[in-house]
Amino acid sequence: MKNEILLAQASEPSPASPAAQPSEASPASPASPASPASPDAPPASPDAPPPADGTLTMPQEVPADHGWFAQLIDTFTSSTQWMHEASFYVLYAFALIITVIIIERFIFFWVTGWHTRGLARALAARGATLDSIPAHLLKRRTAAVAAVRDLLDHVELTKSHEDLEDAQDAAFTEARGKYKRNLWVLDMVITAAPLIGLLGTILGIIDTFVALAEAGISDPGAVSAGIGVALFATALGISVALYALLFFNIFQARVNGLIDLTKVILIRAGLSLKHKAG
Repeated sequence: MKNEILLAQASEPSPASPAAQPSEASPASPASPASPASPDAPPASPDAPPPADGTLTMPQEVPADHGWFAQLIDTFTSSTQWMHEASFYVLYAFALIITVIIIERFIFFWVTGWHTRGLARALAARGATLDSIPAHLLKRRTAAVAAVRDLLDHVELTKSHEDLEDAQDAAFTEARGKYKRNLWVLDMVITAAPLIGLLGTILGIIDTFVALAEAGISDPGAVSAGIGVALFATALGISVALYALLFFNIFQARVNGLIDLTKVILIRAGLSLKHKAG
């Protein structure tokens, strides 16, 4: 029995010794400060794993390589403001120039048309010749009178019918050039003004977005105000072009009428010279 008890006590597990019990966690010792990174060390890659000691290194900024194209873009974006403002001054100058031309051409066509119609009526009378034209009509300084004078000055050089026609063509060509004087400016403004206005709008939009990006403004109202000012250039360019187009068409109709009337005057003057020579 005693042996059985001793065997039973031997088979029971013995209690854990105090040394084997878990000891209380000792307070962690303060971590030693990380040593500063060497300036010669290569920059850490953003995808690289953190170091084993737990210290984190900030990635170093690599300076961007600005080439000539980047410098050109910077120069262009910095000059868009004054280029946008210059488009307005160009359009205002166009409006002033064509206004002066319109006033000058109105006076010219009014005076020239009055004198040319008077000369045509004098030659259209029955039995009228160049000698029967009133002297005050030939003293006027208009394109039709100048054409008739040019024809009379070269009548002595005309020895045949072909020579007379050549003299009429020369006088007519000179008169037609006087009628069309300065109209090419209106034609140029009609084509150039909308393009300059569109260019000013594009430059204004670029300048608006560059200014907003630099200031860090995301207000839609500020963006709309900048774009509205930029679009004013296109509206101004189209307005100047329509202004020039209206008077260009009016003057073109006057030119066509005076050209036809001058041709009739020269034909009748040529017939009078033929009758006088025959």
